[in-house]
Amino acid sequence: DTYTTTARLIATMGLAGTLTTYSMINDNGVTTANTIRSATSVDGSSAFWVSTSTRVSYMGSPSVLGSGTVQIDARNSRQVNLKDNILYASNGSTSITGKVQSYGTLPTGATSPTAVVTLGTADAVNGFALFDLDAGVAGADTLYALSTVENLLRKYSFDGTSWLSSGSISAGGAVNLAGTASGGTVTLYLTSGSTLSTETDSSGYNASITGAVSSLTTAGANTAFRGIGLFAVPEPGTATLGLLGLLALAVCRRARR
Repeated sequence: DTYTTTARLIATMGLAGTLTTYSMINDNGVTTANTIRSATSVDGSSAFWVSTSTRVSYMGSPSVLGSGTVQIDARNSRQVNLKDNILYASNGSTSITGKVQSYGTLPTGATSPTAVVTLGTADAVNGFALFDLDAGVAGADTLYALSTVENLLRKYSFDGTSWLSSGSISAGGAVNLAGTASGGTVTLYLTSGSTLSTETDSSGYNASITGAVSSLTTAGANTAFRGIGLFAVPEPGTATLGLLGLLALAVCRRARR
């Protein structure tokens, strides 16, 4: 249905699995069915950037009572990501060849994008992730993108001026991805509807992608994987470690009695 019938919801979830922040999108004036596909934020509360089936948009005042968004670009968008406060979006629009685009630093209104990944008009990119692997290149310099029509995991490298292809491998049907980098090695985690997979590319910056997508597990009956994300789990603080030490000491003393 449309926003005027049912407002859309964006929520963030804490480590305990509880919803900590949520905002209703009512988008007054948008009367077409408009499917939210992803959302991203700098801090999870003050503002959101949203990708839908018809546009990339900005919500500057999240509210549980409902808030509208401002259109950044009219596009059949798939996912939005922020890297170094620069907004990137993937899309499946058949009218353009730019399948991953940059919208600059935290845009809040209509913005002309710059193409990052260029493919055929019939192609589409869903999940993508950016990394900074080379200290000599400012900002993000390595991008992995899932070209879903081709079923390829593509790698691109930024030389300071242009994004250049660094090869591709079979995506194994994956449509979403996230990853971590350690030195020049990137470990990716990918999902299709039925499978959670991983891929390790140890080639480093501006080198052809290596490795292969391999399955970690499959979804159970009547379940499916969708998006995937990684986040840091805080280490125990000094006070917590001290308390654990006291508990361990108490256990040892009781055991000796």
